[in-house]
Amino acid sequence: MRGLAEEFAVQEQPATISIASYSCIIPALFMPFMSPKSSAWYAPSLAEWLDQTSDLAPLRAGMEQVASMESELPRWLPDYLAASVEPGLIKGETLALFVPNSALAARLRQMEPSLVAGLQSHGWRVNALRIRVRRPSQPMGAPRKQARISPAGLAAIQALSVALEPSPLRSALERMAARRQPSGDEQQPGA
Repeated sequence: MRGLAEEFAVQEQPATISIASYSCIIPALFMPFMSPKSSAWYAPSLAEWLDQTSDLAPLRAGMEQVASMESELPRWLPDYLAASVEPGLIKGETLALFVPNSALAARLRQMEPSLVAGLQSHGWRVNALRIRVRRPSQPMGAPRKQARISPAGLAAIQALSVALEPSPLRSALERMAARRQPSGDEQQPGA
């Protein structure tokens, strides 16, 4: 049997690639995507991926801990806080909690003793909270704000650009006025 490097080596002559030549490699690469009961393809869940190696077991345990805390935490929080607080991992005996703003973080710090006592009474090994503000991320590709110039402002820019001597400022004002010119389709207010 030839080595893997020889199998994938570039050949001088163009060759047709057949799936049969890679039949020993393909099942090993895609086994996680095949159903154990049939040869049907399926998308594995995150839990299945994490079960595949023992190296990922701590990650799965942390994920399950956060999910469990997420379901139990609202029991000890007022409604306005419960919807905004996201639990993190417990490191040592300190639970990390994330909130969207500093006002909620301050309120949560005031509630820390009763929250810790409630968690301890239900079997959680927590002695302290680490409260962090995590601002909600802005959506990717948020629309850029477009500046609008009134017709009077546009006329003032055009008048200023005509009054100036040739300069970089004049050419910049002319370009700005040209970009802001209404197209022939648009109606001028009051026209």
